[in-house]
Amino acid sequence: MPTPAELSRYFPPPENLNPVGVNNTVSRKKMTTTTPRCEKCEGGTKRLIREESGVQFWRCEKCGDLLRWCPSCDQGWVRRATVKEKGSTVFVCDECETIWQSAPEKMSSCSGNLCDHLKKIGLQPVWSELDIVPEQE
Repeated sequence: MPTPAELSRYFPPPENLNPVGVNNTVSRKKMTTTTPRCEKCEGGTKRLIREESGVQFWRCEKCGDLLRWCPSCDQGWVRRATVKEKGSTVFVCDECETIWQSAPEKMSSCSGNLCDHLKKIGLQPVWSELDIVPEQE
C-alpha cells in the first residue's frame, strides 16, 4: 500500500489544484484571471478583462475573441449566435443552454432554454440551427 507521501506525488492537495474544471471550464469559486487555450484559435489564453452587472468578460490574448462566463450555471461560456433560418440573434451558454434575447449583462434574467426556444419557432432543437458569431471589442 502506498504511503501518503507517495500518493501526494500523483494526487496533489486541493490548494494546489488547477482552477480549471473537468470539462475545461473555470468555476467562479476557483476563478483566476487566466484560463487554458482559446477554443477558437487553439493558441491564445483567455484573460478576465472586466465584470459588468455580475457577468464576467474574458478575451483571448491571441485572436481577441470576447466571451462571457455564464451567470446562470457558472460552468460555461455564453456565445453570441444567429439562428440560421430566422436571422435573429441570441446569446446561449455552451454548457447549460440557457439563452438570452440580448446580452446577459443587459438583462436581469434569462429568456429560457435553447431547445425550447428553437422548438417554439419551428426548428429542430439542435446546435446546428445556430451560427456562432465571434465577438470582439
